[in-house]
Amino acid sequence: MSIVHLKIKIKSLAAEAQFIRHEEQKRIGSGRWLRAHNQASGVEYSLYNSLIDHRRKDLRPIQRIAQLAYGFLRNVPYRKIENHVPMADSVYLRGTGEKGFKYPDFEAVFKEAAKFSGTEIRILQQRFAQWKDEAKLDQDFTVAKTPRVKVPWDGKPGKSARRSKTAA
Repeated sequence: MSIVHLKIKIKSLAAEAQFIRHEEQKRIGSGRWLRAHNQASGVEYSLYNSLIDHRRKDLRPIQRIAQLAYGFLRNVPYRKIENHVPMADSVYLRGTGEKGFKYPDFEAVFKEAAKFSGTEIRILQQRFAQWKDEAKLDQDFTVAKTPRVKVPWDGKPGKSARRSKTAA
C-alpha cells in the first residue's frame, strides 16, 4: 500500500465521523419530539448515547493514529501535527474526564505507518524512533515549562483574550 491509501483512509474516517454526527442529530431530534408528545423516547436517547460513545471512544483514537502516521510518513515534525498541548494540570482530556496530556499510542502509529509505507522496515524503525524521541522531548518541555498567563477580561462578549483598558 502507499501513502495515498492512508490519505483515503483518513478521509473515509472523517466522513464516517460526519455521518455519525448527522445520525446523532436525527436521534436527539426524534427523542425530543417523542418526549414532547408524551411517547417513550428512551430508545432514541440510548441510541444517541451509543453513537456518541462510538465516535468519541472508538473512532477518534483511530483517526489520531492515522493522522500521526500520515504526518510521520510525510516527514512532518510531531509538534506541527499536535501543537495544541496544554499544561498537564490545567485541562481535562476530551471525553475521558482525566486531567493532563495523553501521548498517542506510538506503537499503533508505527504499525499504521509501516503498513502504508514502501520503505524497508529497519530504516522506518530508525526514522520513527528519532521522530518519537523528538516528540517526547518537545512535549515534556512544553508541559513542564509553559507558564500560566492570566489575561484580564473586560466582561464584554467577543474574543476571550481581549484586554481591558485599565490592565494595559
